[in-house]
Amino acid sequence: MRAILAVLGLCVPGFAGEVFVLQNSREVTPYAQNYGRHFYMNGDDATIASSASDANFGGSAELVIEPARSKVVIRFGQLNRALGVNREITRAALVLFPVQGRHLTMGSALRVSKLLANWGEGSGDGRACHWAATWNQRFASTQGSARAWAAPGLQVGTDFFQHPAATADPLRPLAPAASTFLPTVLKLKEGQEPPLALVIEGLARDVQGFYERHYTNFGWVLDVGGDARSPGRLVFHSSESRQLALRPMLIVETATRVPPPQSVDLTVTCIERMPEYLRYGPNDPETGKELYEYKPYHGPDDVAGILKKPLHLNDKHWPDEGEEVTFTAHVKNAGHDLPTGPFAYAWTINGEKVQTGTYEAKDKKGLTPGEETTFSIRWKWHADHRDHRDQTVTFAAEPTKPPAREVSLNNNQLTDYIEALQFGYYFDERSHTAFSRTQNGWAPTRPRTGCSGSGASGTRRAKAARPTSSSPAASSSPAATGTGTAA
Repeated sequence: MRAILAVLGLCVPGFAGEVFVLQNSREVTPYAQNYGRHFYMNGDDATIASSASDANFGGSAELVIEPARSKVVIRFGQLNRALGVNREITRAALVLFPVQGRHLTMGSALRVSKLLANWGEGSGDGRACHWAATWNQRFASTQGSARAWAAPGLQVGTDFFQHPAATADPLRPLAPAASTFLPTVLKLKEGQEPPLALVIEGLARDVQGFYERHYTNFGWVLDVGGDARSPGRLVFHSSESRQLALRPMLIVETATRVPPPQSVDLTVTCIERMPEYLRYGPNDPETGKELYEYKPYHGPDDVAGILKKPLHLNDKHWPDEGEEVTFTAHVKNAGHDLPTGPFAYAWTINGEKVQTGTYEAKDKKGLTPGEETTFSIRWKWHADHRDHRDQTVTFAAEPTKPPAREVSLNNNQLTDYIEALQFGYYFDERSHTAFSRTQNGWAPTRPRTGCSGSGASGTRRAKAARPTSSSPAASSSPAATGTGTAA
C-alpha cells in the first residue's frame, strides 16, 4: 500500500466559466458587485463507525474512512444561495485534505456515492448526540423519534445509490500541477508549499440535481471496499477543523443559462394546520400599548423585553395529546401561460410516506395559470416539545409528464416542522410587485398563498396582528403575505 500523495491541481486543464469555492467560513459572492456576499457555513460532515455504533462524530476535527469499519457522510447545502440563480453546473470537484502525520494508506478505491436519505450532522465527538448521524441511525434519539438507516452502516440502493458518482484511487497519486488557482484558493504565502490533497471530480451531475431540487440534497457517503479485516485508513480534515483552509471544499464551475420562460410553475406554497389557536398577545387591546417589561442585562445597550402577563396567557395554545388535527397543503400553478398537466402528490410525516395520489382536474389539465388547489390529511397530535426538529410534515407535487422546462423545481416540495415556532411576514402591493420582477432560488416570485396565519408547526396565531407595509422579512423573500416555521 502507498500513501496518498495527491496535490490539488485544478485549472489544469483548468476550470473555466465562473468558479465557486464552497468551504465553511469562506466568503462566497453569488451575484455581481458583491451583492449578497456572505460566509458559507453549510458544509456538514461526520464519520460513522461500527465500533461506536451509537456515537456521533459530527463535532470531530477529523474524518476517518476504514474498510467496513467507518464511513463518512458529507453535504454542501444551500447551493441556491451560494451559487445564485440560473446556473448550469459544468464541473464539480470534492477536495479533501489529509491530516498531516496520520496513517493515510489504502489498498482499494475510495467511492463517492449519492445519498438517498437525509441525516443530521450533530456535534458529538465520539458520544451520543440527539438528532445526529451514527452507524445505526440517520437521526439518533432517545425520545422514541429516531430515524434509522435501512441497515446499520447504510444499505446500498436504499440509503445510497448503488453506482458511485465518482471513485478515487489513492494508489495512483495525482501529479502536481502548475496553477495560480491553488494559491488563490488557499491564500498561500509566497513560497509556501501547497498541502497534499485528494481531488475527486465527476460530481457535476449530482451537484446539478442538488441545486435544482434542494430537498434531494443529502450529499454523499464516502467509503472503501474490503471487509473488517482489511487494513488501511484515510484521515482527512473535517468541516470542524481548526485549520480553516483545510476544511473540505466543493469547487463548482458554472455557466449562466437563460432563465426559463414563466409559462408553468407547479408550486407547493404552504402547509397549514387546523385547529389554530391565539398566540400570547404582546399588546393591550384597549390601549394598543406593549405589555413587555424591559430590563437591561449586561449594560444599557443590552435590553430584553419580557412578557410576564401577555394577553391570552391562560388560553389553549397547542392541541392536546392524541387530538386529531388537519394539515392542508396549498398547491398553485404560479406560471403565466400553460397548465401543469396531471401531477402526482405525496404526504410524508416523520419520514414515512402516509398518502399518495394523482391530481388531474376535470379536463386532465391539472392547474391552469394562477389556479390553486388544496390537499388535506388528518393526524393524531403527538408532541413533547423537547426538540422542535424531530417531527416534520412534507408535501410533494410532481408533474406526471414534466413540461419542457418548469420555472423552478425547488418549490415542488415543502417540509414544515410540526412543533416549531411560527413567524409571519407581510408586504404591501408595491413591494410585492418589485420583488416579483427578480428571480430567486425558488421561483421568479413567491405567489400569494391561501394559508391563514397558522403554519403546520403547531404554533399560535394572533388574530389581532396587523399587516404592515414594511417588515424585516421583506428584504429576503418576495411574497405578499405568508407564514413560515423555525425549528
